[in-house]
Order: sequence, then C-alpha cells, then structure tokens
Amino acid sequence: MKNYMYALIGGLILLGLLTACVILGIQLYKSPLAPQLVINAKPSATLPIIPTKTSVKSTSTFQATATELPSASNQPLTQTPIATSSACGSGSMIILVTGGDDSIGLPPYGADFIRYAKVDYDQNIISIVSIPRDVWVGGPLLVSRGYQGYRLGETYQLFEQTASGNRTQVMSVATTSLAQIIYENFGLIPDHYVTMDFSTYTTMIDTIGGIDVNVKNSFDARTVGFTHYFSAGLSHFNGALTVEYVRGFDNEWNRQQRQNEVIEAIRKKLLEPANVLRIPSLISQFSNSVTTSLSPEQIVELTCMLKTLPSDRILFYAIGPDMVSAGQSNILYPNSEKIRQLFRETLGRPQN
Repeated sequence: MKNYMYALIGGLILLGLLTACVILGIQLYKSPLAPQLVINAKPSATLPIIPTKTSVKSTSTFQATATELPSASNQPLTQTPIATSSACGSGSMIILVTGGDDSIGLPPYGADFIRYAKVDYDQNIISIVSIPRDVWVGGPLLVSRGYQGYRLGETYQLFEQTASGNRTQVMSVATTSLAQIIYENFGLIPDHYVTMDFSTYTTMIDTIGGIDVNVKNSFDARTVGFTHYFSAGLSHFNGALTVEYVRGFDNEWNRQQRQNEVIEAIRKKLLEPANVLRIPSLISQFSNSVTTSLSPEQIVELTCMLKTLPSDRILFYAIGPDMVSAGQSNILYPNSEKIRQLFRETLGRPQN
C-alpha cells in the first residue's frame, strides 16, 4: 500500500509538472519576444505644429493608389481584389518595420528603412506604406531632448545612443521612440514592431543563398560612395550587393522603389522549400539583429500567410513627392493632412 501511495503521489507530481510545462509553453508561445510598444497617446489638439512649409493645406482630392512596384496592384485601394479571408489567422494588425546601420560609416544614419505594414487576415491582403527617412518632424518627445525638429530616420539613432540595456532592449527603446514621434506628428499608432540591425544584413542574405532582384531602373551606386553599377533586369545579389542597392541614395523615391524590390525578392527566397524549414533557426541565429514585439504564435501565423499570399495581394504605397515640400540638404517638410489621409485610406488609422 505504501509503495502504491508513493507511486500515486509521484504520478500526480509528474502530471502537475507536465501541466505546468504545457501552460508555460503556451504562455511563451503567445508572449512577445521583446517589449511591447507603449505609445503616450495625447489628444490631437496637443500634436506639434510642424514648420510653416508643412502647414499648407491642400485643396486637391486625394486617393491612395498603390505605387508601381513589384507585386503591387496599380489600382486604387477601393478596387483591390475581392476579399478572401486567410486560413492562417483572423483580424488585422499594423506593424512598424524599421532597419538601419551606421557601422559602415556612410550616411544615412539611424533608420533608413521605415515601413508600416497592415496585415489583414480577414481580407487576405498586406498593405505596406513607406515613409521617407528625411521627413522633418517635431513634437514633445524631441522637445524634451532639446530639439525643435529632426530628420525622422535620425531620431532612431538619437534615442539608440542614449538607451541602456542589452541589444534587444536598446533597439526596442529606439523603435518605441521612433513610433512615438510618428504618432506625435501624424497620429498613427501601430500594434507591433520589427526592427532589423543591418550590420548583419550581409550575412543574413548570404545565409539564405542570396536573392534574385528584378531591378526596374539602372542605378550607379558608385556615385554615392559604393562600388557597384546595377543594370536593369533580373540580377542575383549576395549580401554586400543587396546592402549597396537598398542604402545607396540618389533620391528618396528611387531608393524606396529599390527597397520594395528587395522586400519582394527576400519574401520569394524565404518561401523556397529549403528556406521555409530554416525560418525558426534563422530567427534564432539572428536574434541579436532582429527585435520584434510579435509572439512566436504571431510569427507562425504571418509566415503561414506569406507562404500562400499571391504577389498581387501585397500592395505597396508611399508618402510621395506631392505630400512633402523639398528643403535644403534633402530635408522633406511633410504635409500632415495628406499623410494622415494616406494612412487612413491604406492602414485604417488614424481615425481623426
């Protein structure tokens, strides 16, 4: 009897431990991999007044239209394909995606890749909106640091340099600060973020075997401090060439075009059968270079969607030349009204 009781107690303890492990595993599966975004939301009346050039109101009618980029529809948002919900998830979320690298010693510094991506499982569509890094922004957060205005991309570096903690924590603080500044200027609050440190971008691209990029327009990166001339047409890029292609600056609109071409090329490469199976190990391998508030569960759902989503259901939009005024040193003064309208029509936010 005593041995039976010992066995019963031992079995109950083991069952309890297994149950606890399952619960813990589920919690970890649903928990964000990095700190979540915390935006200090203020009433719109307290938002900063941008310099005079940006306060000019447009009287023209605006309608968001997908830009002519790889895998993008050229039809207005209201004419997107008939909705067919994804089997991978439900609802929608907006993700702030940023990337940058100061390690090569060449500008642009801070975040030179800034995108908002709305992942809509119910409509089975991903809408991506690009924001120029040279947009001039202000707001309470910058004022608290002694600045009336700053280039948007460089605000990431400003807060990265003063953040403390490990690499994940530093990237999280810098990203949250960037998101806060965008909110203070344009009213948009994302749900999650993905931030990439491009200092290991070369290795990441090489690890997946390079990418095949459909170069729309030829580009001579040698004129902006790099080493390569890119001819129009389909080309295979290793990591080093990819970095030159996305970071070289001739003008903001061409650079955004090139970045979107690379986004589509990376998506196609990652979805090759050999690389799909490696995605978990790739995330682990480059965990110090990619910081995200997404949970493992959300990453699995997003990967599932990307595997089955047709290219014509990934729509690319941009803050275009008609939404900014050019200033000295490539500074772009934003028309806040037009930019908010673009966000509303493509991302569904802000509401006012």
